[in-house]
Amino acid sequence: MKLGAFRFSIARFFLNRSQKAQLKKQPSLDSYKTFFDVAPFDDAPMTNRYDVICAKTNPLGITLIDIHGGAYVTAERKNNHGFMEYFVKKGFDSVLLDYPLNDGKQGVDDQVRALVNELNHLLANLDEYGIGKHLFLTGDSAGGHFACLLAEAFCDEKLANKLGLQTRGHKLSGVLLNCPVYDFGQIGMNSGLTNGTIRLMFGPMYFDKEKVELHDPRAHVNSLTCPVFISSCKRDFLIQQYLTFCGDAEKLGLDVTKVFLDVDDPKVAHVHNILDLSEEHAVQVNDAMAKFMSDKG
Repeated sequence: MKLGAFRFSIARFFLNRSQKAQLKKQPSLDSYKTFFDVAPFDDAPMTNRYDVICAKTNPLGITLIDIHGGAYVTAERKNNHGFMEYFVKKGFDSVLLDYPLNDGKQGVDDQVRALVNELNHLLANLDEYGIGKHLFLTGDSAGGHFACLLAEAFCDEKLANKLGLQTRGHKLSGVLLNCPVYDFGQIGMNSGLTNGTIRLMFGPMYFDKEKVELHDPRAHVNSLTCPVFISSCKRDFLIQQYLTFCGDAEKLGLDVTKVFLDVDDPKVAHVHNILDLSEEHAVQVNDAMAKFMSDKG
């Protein structure tokens, strides 16, 4: 049975409710130097802004740039404030990017355009914020899709130009992916979604082969020359995406650090290390992320 628009709308309702509950748990960041709701251009909507959280000390000069997940249709950057504070406490500056949510009219291409606008503005103003210039990208689920694609663009000038990314000479020290969408060209086709639901999740662009290929991390993975961290777990419903990436990375000889949790605990599931920061396996993943950045930065 295919997942139609009505059933998807019900699922999105429960996702939204879960995201609202998560927002209520976000920490106070009053003790840190912050720049909230930074607009990359005049009158930018709140879904095209970003937040900067400065660590109290940053001995390694590392900044972690985060892109939230949410099935392309839910969540916002502030859902990940707690996740980013975990790394700020460890001495990494943090940036949280955002993007407009898909609604059947706009799509993944618009979301990437918003993220590129924010990245371009961020890279032009690193000195103003006083944050570290050893840059890492991270993303979970749909955000993992965006983080992987933009990391590839940092490594490939031609792709950067096609996406409008102005790297300004900045290199990426690495990318960290948690339960990511990777094979974007196939995920809609093999997911049991109706065409209407595909339009709601990914936008009308998903029916344009050239646009899909441009925004598909798997199509450009051979350009991914920076170090990669990737995590998943046995109960991750996107586990095949993880396995596909690992298979491609092995063939290409990419520099990859993998953390796979082979456990049956129902709490250890999709992006659990973002949702439950105190769970022991979440701590394991996030500490491994911190070590990866310290080693590669």
